[in-house]
Amino acid sequence: MSCPITDESVLAIARHCPLLENLYLGYDRTLMGGPTTWHFTDTSIIELASRCARLRHLELHSEHITDESIIALARNCSDLRSLKLQCPMTDAGLIPLGLGCTLLHTLDLKTPRVTDAGIGVLSGLCHFTLYYNNHVTLAGITELIRHSPNLWHLFTLRCGNLEHDRTQARIADLIDSNLNKQRGLAEVITAS
Repeated sequence: MSCPITDESVLAIARHCPLLENLYLGYDRTLMGGPTTWHFTDTSIIELASRCARLRHLELHSEHITDESIIALARNCSDLRSLKLQCPMTDAGLIPLGLGCTLLHTLDLKTPRVTDAGIGVLSGLCHFTLYYNNHVTLAGITELIRHSPNLWHLFTLRCGNLEHDRTQARIADLIDSNLNKQRGLAEVITAS
């Protein structure tokens, strides 16, 4: 049994660990089961972003954080390399993240509300995962691949517009044309 993560605990981390580089907050309830222990909000994540600008690897799982937190991360944590988000964010948070965190190479999104507009601004990724999204289409994935020549791992799960065989084949063709395929490194995983 884990202790609840609250705004107070996140604020304590922010105040006392300004050099923090890696942080995992919350848990993925689809993997862990049981009751949610997410009790932190935008208040503490915005403070964390402003005080812990050296963050490189961050996982946030909370139904109580919004685009405001993601925008704060984009503005303050430009050193982010890997980010895993499970929250109700939209393109309003994803677009600044894509533009502000240019060193980001791994992005894992479990959010049903982002669209092609947000996915299309992402660039430079090596790993991209998208879960439970029915808004992203082949057009958004095409832009992502076009702007991420080193993308070698693309995984989607329960993304309605990306599950069709023809769409999967087209995504595979796009990855094949990337520089990494010439090196034999490209991999596309699409599951339903």
